Amino acid sequence: MAACILIINNEKKLGNKLQDTLTAEGYRVIRAYSASEGQLILERQRPGLVLLYMLTPEISAGETVSRFRTAPVLVIAGKGADRTAMGLEEQADGGRVALLQRPFGAREFLSAVRDMLERFPQEQEETAAYGGISLKLDEARVTLNGKPLRLTRMEYQVLRVLIFYPNQIISRRVLLEQVKKAAPRCSDSSLRTHVRHLRRKLRRGSGREYIETVWRMGYRLSVNESLLPLQ
Repeated sequence: MAACILIINNEKKLGNKLQDTLTAEGYRVIRAYSASEGQLILERQRPGLVLLYMLTPEISAGETVSRFRTAPVLVIAGKGADRTAMGLEEQADGGRVALLQRPFGAREFLSAVRDMLERFPQEQEETAAYGGISLKLDEARVTLNGKPLRLTRMEYQVLRVLIFYPNQIISRRVLLEQVKKAAPRCSDSSLRTHVRHLRRKLRRGSGREYIETVWRMGYRLSVNESLLPLQ
């Protein structure tokens, strides 16, 4: 399973571009829009890398990085940025804090990301869970509220992608690209069918609506409490 990367960034346009580049390569992405929000996420999750770029930071980059000890950090800065001036010199931490200066292209960006992930590898997760859904990744098994859920190979691949982006919209293009890595013959039309069947199985097994179709944007995995079964 591809690494999970936390983007802490308050410039939406750049953040969206970084996310699109990473998801197209198969990485899982979590977004935060302030250092404090990023810290809260790090208390609950374990990303393999933190990307930090704050257009108007509430605190210095060095002080921000000092809070993030659970993952390596790639700090994005403007051209000519100085590590010492940014307060990063004291946060070198054996290379776990690196600096990438703008402007840069997708190739340079992905190279920097891969370099950090290779130098500081993260243990692979064996399970993924969200809202009562649990995937046993090494065995390709799924349970829903503790009960086995039978899925086709394609339905499983769709769920495997969506469960790592809870409450985030995944474009149909990105979802198809990720599914095709495991099932090259999947097409756009067949993907729609697999999503529809998966949605139906999740609904029948829980009484909840899990997969939302966002018009002209894609799909989102979230728990819709409006369809909870009556008590």
